[in-house]
Amino acid sequence: MKLRKGMLGALLGVTFATTLLATNSVHAETSYTGSVETNQSTENKVSWQKIGDYWYYFDEPGKKHIGWLKLNDNWYYFDKYTGIMHTYMMFTGTPIITTGETYYFDPKTGAMQTGWFTYESGAKYYFYSDGRMARNTKIGEYTIDNYGLAYIENYTGWQYKSDNWYYYVNGEAVTGWKFINNNWYYFDVYGQMATGLVSPVLMHGGGWYLLDSSGAMKTGWQKYNGEWCYFGSSGNMYMGWQKIDGKWYYFGPSKNMPELVTVNEKGEWYPYNISGAMKTGWQKINGVWYYFDVSGAMKTGWQKINGTWYYFANSGAMKTGWLDYAGQKYYLQSSGAMATNTTVDGYKIDASGVATKVIQNGWQSADNHWYYYTNGKKVTGWKAVNNVWYYFDGSGVMKTGWQKINGVWYYLNPSGAMQKGWQKINGAWYYFGTSGAMKTGWLDEGGKKYYLQSSGAMATNTTVDGYKIDASGVAIDQQLKALNDTKHYALNELKTLTHIDTTTYQSKIENAQAIEEIQSIVNEAKAAETKAIEEANKPKPGSVNSILTNPEAKRTFILTFTQLLNEFRKENGLKEIYSTTLLNRAADIRSEDEKNGLISKYQNGQTTPDWNHKRPDGSSTASAVAQARAEHYDVLANGEIYSGGTHSWVNENIAINYQMPKRSKETPEAVAQRVFTQWKNSAGHRANMLDDDADVFGIGFWGDPSQSGPYIEFTFIGGKLRAGHKLNEIQLFQ
Repeated sequence: MKLRKGMLGALLGVTFATTLLATNSVHAETSYTGSVETNQSTENKVSWQKIGDYWYYFDEPGKKHIGWLKLNDNWYYFDKYTGIMHTYMMFTGTPIITTGETYYFDPKTGAMQTGWFTYESGAKYYFYSDGRMARNTKIGEYTIDNYGLAYIENYTGWQYKSDNWYYYVNGEAVTGWKFINNNWYYFDVYGQMATGLVSPVLMHGGGWYLLDSSGAMKTGWQKYNGEWCYFGSSGNMYMGWQKIDGKWYYFGPSKNMPELVTVNEKGEWYPYNISGAMKTGWQKINGVWYYFDVSGAMKTGWQKINGTWYYFANSGAMKTGWLDYAGQKYYLQSSGAMATNTTVDGYKIDASGVATKVIQNGWQSADNHWYYYTNGKKVTGWKAVNNVWYYFDGSGVMKTGWQKINGVWYYLNPSGAMQKGWQKINGAWYYFGTSGAMKTGWLDEGGKKYYLQSSGAMATNTTVDGYKIDASGVAIDQQLKALNDTKHYALNELKTLTHIDTTTYQSKIENAQAIEEIQSIVNEAKAAETKAIEEANKPKPGSVNSILTNPEAKRTFILTFTQLLNEFRKENGLKEIYSTTLLNRAADIRSEDEKNGLISKYQNGQTTPDWNHKRPDGSSTASAVAQARAEHYDVLANGEIYSGGTHSWVNENIAINYQMPKRSKETPEAVAQRVFTQWKNSAGHRANMLDDDADVFGIGFWGDPSQSGPYIEFTFIGGKLRAGHKLNEIQLFQ
């Protein structure tokens, strides 16, 4: 037997490693023997040491041996750079090539081997007494080639090498089929014994054979990759329809069978799935349904499958439609299932599936379709039933969905009813006339204009014929739309003008014919509004309205209330307290909180509002203080805004001056005196003003002077300095 060049590595199935030696003899390797230093504390012993997964030899503490070493009549080799002993773990027991020579070290002990050695692949080698592998020589009956592989010339029999089995006759490897010891075997063009599912010609139609792990060809029923297959006496795998022991079976493609790449007569490559798997259950073959039981046998006649009856002809083909059997009539639906408890084509079918002729009228369901009968005959074409139109095709089947009839499109809903008017179908709007015909082009409907595309779908968000079509499909003349939009915006602007009568301006805008004209009218109204506001904001001494509109009048009210409060606290032996910018703003916020029910309650004659000292969202006064702080009203004496919080609230008083309409001309001083007296004469309110813990306070109000004289809501908030802050550090009201 001759080996091809480059086969040694393939035959060995190993990787060679090379060590750099000075000569070709192991006895002259001393020039490469030495040590490498290490700092590992575990290496302070002399002799063998196993560190991790590798063995080392230490000549002296801390120094690993490298190169060749003879111990107890055995030679060892240690890697030049790492000091690792050549072992199975490092080199998998592979022969080591050093300076053109190959050596073999015991996989377990690392000792250099001599004499004959048969590798696990079946390859045989010989190593001289100095460890060198023999090459290009003859030892005994073996011829050894340049790669060290030993073989017997003119050998007949089995040989295992390079992970494959070969069979030789007079030294030549057998190829193709070979009958050996009552079994057929197949060897490829290289002489390697085949196993598994193989095709000798590797082409579509070349036949498939199953060879077990020993290479022996199998026949009869065999299970391959979980699929049952059948191999004839010649070993060829059965495909398609096959009659075995008087029963029909079908063998077809399966995902568990190999997929190959083959070529057709045009030279085109395509995937090809081997079709030799035995089929069970339902199978569709050449457009026809068949059923095979768990043994793979094809079924015929009546068969009950998953609780439903089916009928299969002698050929195994599943029957559908009408069936005359044993003097009875049956109807098999398109699925093949026998119909029961229904009516089909004028026949009433009972629970056993037997059909009896009857005269039908009205709706009937059969074979997953609806029909309409008149005097036992199926209706075709258009038919009005209970004032609803339906359409039936030539076989009488009621149609649903889109239908083009005589060149016209109609839409029939899932119940079959013809649709009219606007219909939303698959997210798009369509319009159908009173006849049910789908409309296209321009449509005037409900005083609005729409455009329906050639598909019938309503156009949106586009421009057609000078009309801009919005998201709702309505088409608008652009110039007219611009004028109307401007009028709309202008009228909304007039609604924000609350100090003048805008009736005249509204009329002018509605009759305007140009955008520029509308803008001029709005500007005129705004100028009048500005003049009215200026007039309203002029101070009116002697009127309580002034504390709502005049900052100086409000200041007079707060300073007067502060004086009255501190005189009252002095009378009770308490320190003076002062209003702060922060708590005054919080008090204004709390007063405005109560405005929603204030006027309506007193206009309805109610004199006792239901106050619970909660904000509209249910939170406490603390959130009003937090809101004022967020608005930057927590200010230090030097004008700097303080975000950390200098003081907080401790109590709250609320009052409404419901007699204000009778006193609309009271001065700010008089209003302050009356509010103070009102709280002073109430035990709970008086206690809050005399709170010993209070350091500061806030006073605020909200009023509506437009309601036949002002209704004013007053709020008092007592406050306390936070730790680390002093009164002179924060901004007081002055």
